[in-house]
Amino acid sequence: FSQVYRTYTLDQADADSRDGALGFNAGVGFEVPFSRNSAYIGAEAKYTYINFNDENTFLKDENGDSTGYSLEGDLYQILAVLGVNF
Repeated sequence: FSQVYRTYTLDQADADSRDGALGFNAGVGFEVPFSRNSAYIGAEAKYTYINFNDENTFLKDENGDSTGYSLEGDLYQILAVLGVNF
């Protein structure tokens, strides 16, 4: 689980908006030992599903017209890992 905050600002407005949502994480990874098991190299991929209230809707301006910007909240991460034992 994770708590995620998002802030967005419009160029024409002086105010910004911040909201938060709960996220659910899922991922896979692996490590391969080398150098007599004193170091490891690996990779990790993680997907975070974030359920914002206005997810998959379009941002609207002060007149209620659509701006064409879609509000999405899911995250993808791909990491390379290098671990060393001392």
